[in-house]
Amino acid sequence: MYGRAGDNAPNDQEGFVDWARGLPHPTIHDWLSRATLVGKLHSYGIRHAIWHRYDQMKDFPDGILVMGEAFTSFNPTFGQGISLAANQAFALKDALARRVDAS
Repeated sequence: MYGRAGDNAPNDQEGFVDWARGLPHPTIHDWLSRATLVGKLHSYGIRHAIWHRYDQMKDFPDGILVMGEAFTSFNPTFGQGISLAANQAFALKDALARRVDAS
């Protein structure tokens, strides 16, 4: 689970379960309140997405194509990075196929 704007789940079991009570749907809290903790709770934080500004480089190397999270990074909670890379790969494949067909 994740929080935003400083509303993050605590790392202790009681606090974590209580925090889940504030989720929009009660099912998760209900499950957690009956669950048995099998390990230590961990958390991590990502402050913001990163946009690498290759377009502002004075001497960008020829023959390099920046794709996926080399271009920007996302919060891994959402799985956007892998989706971005996959969609870019398909777009590149299609563009190259059109270019070959046009030759």
